[in-house]
Amino acid sequence: MKRISWLVMVAFGLAVLSGKIVGAGEPEPFRWGMTLEEMNQVWAQSGQTETVLREEPTRLKIVLPYNPLKAIQVQRGRIVTIFQVKKTEGSLSIGKMFGFMYNGKFFCRTQLFRDSPIVSTQEVVSKLKKQYPEGKVYRSISGPTPSTHFEYLTTEIYVFSNEEGVYYCEPYTLSKAVREGQQGIEAKEVKDLDELRESLKGP
Repeated sequence: MKRISWLVMVAFGLAVLSGKIVGAGEPEPFRWGMTLEEMNQVWAQSGQTETVLREEPTRLKIVLPYNPLKAIQVQRGRIVTIFQVKKTEGSLSIGKMFGFMYNGKFFCRTQLFRDSPIVSTQEVVSKLKKQYPEGKVYRSISGPTPSTHFEYLTTEIYVFSNEEGVYYCEPYTLSKAVREGQQGIEAKEVKDLDELRESLKGP
């Protein structure tokens, strides 16, 4: 089955696991490119009075999946993770993961299986297939246990699932963030190698 390339630079829309399909273009009740402050204003207006969206304060490295089988680990900086936490909890508490921001702008919504333990992966994939009939369902046998994943891409949306959950990302920004992260890794590897060469030269 042909894989959908994450390199395609297109715009984004959003759907949710509950079965509600959001119109193409922007996620309800949010808009892509919103700041965290703007998201919390909309969050409160939508009736979420006991929780708030907050940047994760302590994580130095972030794992950003960019297709069902691949992810990149990047230093916290331009890319940050957003969590949904109770207002009564302290500033260092971690609640449910909500998504990712790049350069202070919202670009990816996440829904992790651990936050809905009664939902099976197969059930989620089946529901995604109903929401996006043209999406691809395929099975991976690369690991000890075969797994089923979903992937869907149009000019307005990139949706994929992995073993952790489902991701709804704005593909252009996702591609940009991943490329930037890969360049950072390559630069660090070159720097480490140069330092190793210098240390081997001796006095």
